[in-house]
Amino acid sequence: MKRVEHILKHLICVLFVFFFSSSFLSGFEPVEIEVNGASQSGTNQSLQKGLYKLEYISGAVKFGDGRYSSNICLTINQQSFVPFASGEKPSVSAVEQLVAGSSFSFQLNESTIINLKYFDSGYHDNGGNMKMRIKLISQIPENLNTGQSLIVIENQYVGAIVGDFHATDPEGGDITYHFINGENNNSLFTLETNGTLKTATIFDYESNASTYTIRVQAKDELNATTEGNFTITLTDVYEDTDGDGFRDSLEVSTGSDLNNAISTPLEQGLVAWYPFDGNASDMSNNGNHGTVHGATLENDRHGHINKAYSFDGVDDFIDIGNLGDFSSKVGTSTISLWLKTTDLSTSIKSVLGVIDETSGSDPVFKIELNRNMND
Repeated sequence: MKRVEHILKHLICVLFVFFFSSSFLSGFEPVEIEVNGASQSGTNQSLQKGLYKLEYISGAVKFGDGRYSSNICLTINQQSFVPFASGEKPSVSAVEQLVAGSSFSFQLNESTIINLKYFDSGYHDNGGNMKMRIKLISQIPENLNTGQSLIVIENQYVGAIVGDFHATDPEGGDITYHFINGENNNSLFTLETNGTLKTATIFDYESNASTYTIRVQAKDELNATTEGNFTITLTDVYEDTDGDGFRDSLEVSTGSDLNNAISTPLEQGLVAWYPFDGNASDMSNNGNHGTVHGATLENDRHGHINKAYSFDGVDDFIDIGNLGDFSSKVGTSTISLWLKTTDLSTSIKSVLGVIDETSGSDPVFKIELNRNMND
């Protein structure tokens, strides 16, 4: 009696475990589909997203006298497949013998209506029936992400960690991560199956691209997958190779030589430069020298003798002549200067102006000193 009771308990436990495992992976009951060879529209089936298996059960379609086949066409989002290719056979049993036990797996990334059809318009006696079964094998992994921006710092060693990928398996299983080939920059990185992304080369901000694209796939134990494109950003670190006080990345962006201290970003696109070192000469080598009218040399902000000009605020000025098409580029140009004033009045004073002589004497651009900011 005790032995029978023990066996019953063991049997109930086994049945309970089997039932729990089956229902946990379910969510879609297997569906049997029958395709008639005489149907021009075939058979449609609506399915939710997931990984499915189409299984051959029995039968064949007829497309001529004594001509049978299992070459039904499975259409998914305008893509066609032939899951069970038997070719032409003389009987249904010949088809069944060849394709018995065959199956075909496919994944749907969204709710989709699939179509199964075999109809040959060249024959008038299409017919026969072929039975199949559709099973949901696995749900698709979700939420593929890194949780943070993917950033590479230039000059880092090969194998530096860039980030970690994560995804969720709705069924609680393990997920592995893989690169997907294509037009991307996967080759510059390595991706471990646990999701860790690392560098496969040393990046240089001054000579390499600033962004990179990779395509990553998350796969569960039953080969259900989800994919995504991700961008990696290369960031700059401060480097001044020639010691001229300008970072290498700035020199590269302006076209100056980062290995030559004499070549600086100030020389790139420079129209005029007035250091006021005893005169109003233009030191940019562009010849836009200034003509002094009344202004006198003074000490600059650092106390250096005769390195600045003093203006009386009435009629002193420096005429720098014709700057060519500079006025037409005012919106895309930069003017930088140091100014000190002893004038405490609230009247507006012009400091610098650019005049278009073809349209009159009014400045097309000017810098003013205005102590009353409400004006």
